[in-house]
Amino acid sequence: MKKYLTLFQDVKFNIYLFCVLAAASVAGTLIPQVREVPEKVRAFMAAHPSAGPLFEKAGLFDLYYSRWFIALLSLMAFDVIVCKIVFGKFPGARTFKEWERHPSVLDSHRFKREARSAAEPRDWAEKAGGYLVKNGFSVRQDHRDDGSVFLLAAKHRVQRFGSWVAHICILSVLLANVVGLVWGFREKLDIPEGGSAAMKHRPWTVECEDFSVDFYDKTTTPRTFASDIRVFRENELLAESRIRVNEPLDLHGVRFYQATYAPYLKHAKIGLFMKKDPEKSTPPMLLKLDEEVSVPGTPYQVKVLDFIPDFYMDEQQRASSRSPNLLNPAVKLLISKNGRPVKSPWVFVNFPGLQMPPFQAMDEFIPVLAETVPGYFTGIQVAYDPGASIFWAACSALVASLMVLFYLHYRRLWVWVRKDPSGGSWIKAGGASSRGISFEREFEGLFEGLKSVP
Repeated sequence: MKKYLTLFQDVKFNIYLFCVLAAASVAGTLIPQVREVPEKVRAFMAAHPSAGPLFEKAGLFDLYYSRWFIALLSLMAFDVIVCKIVFGKFPGARTFKEWERHPSVLDSHRFKREARSAAEPRDWAEKAGGYLVKNGFSVRQDHRDDGSVFLLAAKHRVQRFGSWVAHICILSVLLANVVGLVWGFREKLDIPEGGSAAMKHRPWTVECEDFSVDFYDKTTTPRTFASDIRVFRENELLAESRIRVNEPLDLHGVRFYQATYAPYLKHAKIGLFMKKDPEKSTPPMLLKLDEEVSVPGTPYQVKVLDFIPDFYMDEQQRASSRSPNLLNPAVKLLISKNGRPVKSPWVFVNFPGLQMPPFQAMDEFIPVLAETVPGYFTGIQVAYDPGASIFWAACSALVASLMVLFYLHYRRLWVWVRKDPSGGSWIKAGGASSRGISFEREFEGLFEGLKSVP
């Protein structure tokens, strides 16, 4: 069985698998996701007619829920399990195995030294044990029937479990992601000032009482923006709070983030100037978005189709907004005569009399946009991730286990002291460490300290 699983023991395979998962996660961050910002996905598809369908087919717009990404997570989990359970051995609770508790084990160690002392074995063992304890070792004394004493000393025993804890933490991180994917959700709410919106994943209604935006002096760059929101379940008020960027409202694990804002048109003031008699004009008309009114004394009707706060034409010659600020407000009108559409121009506050497309010779009047009265939509990102607590706990434990694994080096010492026929004691010591050959200098220092024990 193991021969079919050796691929998962290969370090290169593990590194490649981790890099693919990391690259996929980066792609999911950079590419708009349909569950979070569907409008950005639609805009991406429209702006990239060639790449958009390919991305959609590859599941990049719903990356974290795609079959191939879940398969990668499952493969990573299986890989970790195989590495530690099939090929790894749990260190167990015992620091020294049964066969390591006999003095004969000293002959198998790379680092070993011998010395003599004038003290009796038991007296010397007591003092040597105290010396090792002062140097951070835990010491066990085994008094043998022949009068000898076998000291078993260990330091940083917890390091043995560092690798296992790290792998368990990786599994926990993967589990947290799966929990978030299956039982968590994200959604975006665009709510006008004074309005409300219903959530899809909870029977809650979110109301925006007020929205405010503060700009840097003499610029159109927002310093901060905030929303006063209230959350209802039917008619029951669950919570109310002012949310700002990076200061969300947390309600039963569901977080409400201040994400974006955008202006919308409350109403526009529009006038019509007759070409035959520029001195004459129709009374100003107040129109809301998608509202149609009849022009008094004429067979014409005017309707506002669209509103752009900072009008410009993009590379594809499409009307777009350069920013959410009211720098170049424009509205698109639909002008009809006796119910039949005649033309649909863009008109501008900053350029009275200008329209796109330009005037035609047969036009009977010039539409003028005198004023726009904007309001603001607040964009609230709602997120619920039941795996978040597991994720952060696992990440914290992973960092701690890696620090233990790399900075605490597991050391063990065996010291056998017995009666010397010529008088005093004969001492033999051996040592082992996870640091390997770099432990040699430390072992020599410890043995010199043991030799100096009176």
